This record gives sequence, C-alpha cells and structure tokens, in this order.
Amino acid sequence: AKLMPEHLPPYKAMRAIARRAYGTAGKLVGPSLEAAKKKRADEGGSGGDSTTTTTVLDQLVAQTEAEAGAHKLTDDEVLSIAMISCIAAVDTTSQTLEFLMMNLGANGDAQEKVVSEMGDVGDAKRQAANLPWLRACVKESMRITPTVNGHARVLNSEIRHPLVRFNPLLREDEEGEMVLPKGTNVLLNFMES
Repeated sequence: AKLMPEHLPPYKAMRAIARRAYGTAGKLVGPSLEAAKKKRADEGGSGGDSTTTTTVLDQLVAQTEAEAGAHKLTDDEVLSIAMISCIAAVDTTSQTLEFLMMNLGANGDAQEKVVSEMGDVGDAKRQAANLPWLRACVKESMRITPTVNGHARVLNSEIRHPLVRFNPLLREDEEGEMVLPKGTNVLLNFMES
C-alpha cells in the first residue's frame, strides 16, 4: 500500500489547523465581505468606477467580477488573501516593534531623544511629520534587526562565485568558483554578515 500524505499524523494536524483558521477567517471576514459585495452592487456592480473601491477588501471583491480573460477570485480566495494579510501584518508589525523596543532599551541616549521628541508633538495629525528621530530609529532598528531575515529566489541563470560556501551538490569550475546552476533555489540571508 502506498503511503499518502493524508495518512501522516503531522499532515492531518496541519489540515485540521488550516480548516479551523479558514473557519475563523470566514466568521471574522465574512460579514465584511458581504458588506463589500453589497456596497459594490449598490454602486453599480461589475464594471464600476475604480475610484469607488476604497479598501483592500473592496478591491478583492472587484476581482470576483473580473472581465473576461482575467482571473476571477472566488470567495474562498478572497478569504484566504484576507486571512494571510491579517496574519502577516500582525506578525511583522509586532516583531518590528519588539526589535525597536529592544534596540531603544539598549541605547539610552536614543531612547531619551525619542521620548523628548514625542513629548514635543501635540496634534496627532502632525506626529508622523514631526518625529524624525523616531523615524530614524525605526529605520536603523530595521537595518540592524530586520523583521524579515531573508528572501528566497530561484536563479534564472547560472551563477559562478568564489564566496559561495562549499556544497557537495554543487560543482566547482576550473577557477575554483562554485557554480550554482539555473533553477537553483537560493536564500539571501540578511542576518549574516
């Protein structure tokens, strides 16, 4: 008998978690999705003016009515995109703030300047424009401790490089450089210098 992924306990657990997550997303996003559909129908339905779409969900709903030849999104796809966006936004935002707090905590002078700068700002609408020191600290924190530690890519051409670490799966050319063939999956690691 051939062992299929659905027979493996970790696969079954992952499927159960996915079903629960999509069910929760449906309960949370479903009413907003229906409201966005109703709003779109009230404003003229498919082919409506693109200026009437104001939120990401509105734009996703517009894609459920895409013109012929374009990919139409299903309600399940809209829910999936909304769920992934929420999870990704919460995780990256919280991690960025955690790193910022850690870096400010390790640098008392910068922390004092940020606190002083924030105390000088009154009107909430002007805050972003009047907090250059905080903005600089956020950027520096993201440079030192990036929220995303790398990017994965597939090479679209062969690469030869002397600094590529030895890997028994790669071949070495006549000049001693490692050759990464076209189609190789590579990870660009931001955390390693």
